[in-house]
Amino acid sequence: MYAARTKITDLEAQNATLTKTVEDVEADKERVELREQTDKSESLEIDLEAERVKAATAEEAKQKADEAREISSFALNIANSILNASELDAAVAALIDALGAVGHRGGYLECAQYVEEAFGEEFDVSHCSVTDHVDAALARTEGVYDHLSLPVMDLVAEALKHDDWCQCLKTIIDPP
Repeated sequence: MYAARTKITDLEAQNATLTKTVEDVEADKERVELREQTDKSESLEIDLEAERVKAATAEEAKQKADEAREISSFALNIANSILNASELDAAVAALIDALGAVGHRGGYLECAQYVEEAFGEEFDVSHCSVTDHVDAALARTEGVYDHLSLPVMDLVAEALKHDDWCQCLKTIIDPP
């Protein structure tokens, strides 16, 4: 009976040791799983932060592109309003006409000079359809062009003096 009791005590001790070992192994396994989950969680947090930064960078780039597109659009509208100004169109057309008339007269007189040199006789240019007044007309037309005042240019120059020049230009081009 003593031997059986010793055997039972030894078995109980072995059982306690095995139970403790199993508990230690299970605890170690749980610690490893917890460490893996923590690492995975930290990795996911890093990935999430990277995605947030990427999204913020993309949003910032989109916003800057929108601003650039808006500025470009307003610059184009300003250019169109200047180029389509009827006063400017009329001045340029008059200048082109006057330059053409001076060119015609100059060409006619040059041809007359060649004829005089070739034949040795004076060529009558009094019947030239372009008169001596074209040079004066060109000078007047150039004066008009040089002093052309486009109100939109004054407004644009004034708008560019402000910090919020883009908003000022918007108001000029597309009034509320």
